[in-house]
Amino acid sequence: MKKLLLLILLLLIPVEGHALSSAIQAVVGVNTVGCGVTDSQETGGTNNYVGDEVDNSFNYKETSFTASQSVTIKTVYLNVADAGSPTGLTVALCTDNAGAPGTCTNADATITTTTATAQWLHVNFTAGYAVTAATKYHIRVYYPYSSGYYNWLRNPTVTGQGVYSSPDGTTWTPVDASSQTHFRISTCED
Repeated sequence: MKKLLLLILLLLIPVEGHALSSAIQAVVGVNTVGCGVTDSQETGGTNNYVGDEVDNSFNYKETSFTASQSVTIKTVYLNVADAGSPTGLTVALCTDNAGAPGTCTNADATITTTTATAQWLHVNFTAGYAVTAATKYHIRVYYPYSSGYYNWLRNPTVTGQGVYSSPDGTTWTPVDASSQTHFRISTCED
């Protein structure tokens, strides 16, 4: 009986680097691969406003990325700040449709933290969002003009997939067709 309990404990409590624990988990099909950031752009920084125009021309912003590996995304981090009192930044992951966001899946919640200084804030995709290696995807954010707006930092000196804005989420125009916004994509849920 003691041996059976020990075997169950070894299966339930993975011990980092313990050969017996890893071998048993592999035999019974327990996933021992860790999670972490798979794709990111997080250097430099200049303003990239979302929801700051009365004519709603910047309600939507997006940037694209090419997945470096086939994974299931659980969390997206954005380096954002706010001005005024915005009420929630909606974040979505989208397929690519001829260079623009296609079908989108919203995160479980919006970014509601307000901070005048840019910092890394996150949203979760509890059900996960599967991406395929070498395939282009989009991170789309939405915030309608109101009493405040968000600032999603971008790096104008990094050649990336570009940053685009839209008043309606369907017609996209370049803000800077060669820069890259700050983002991190993780397979861990935060």
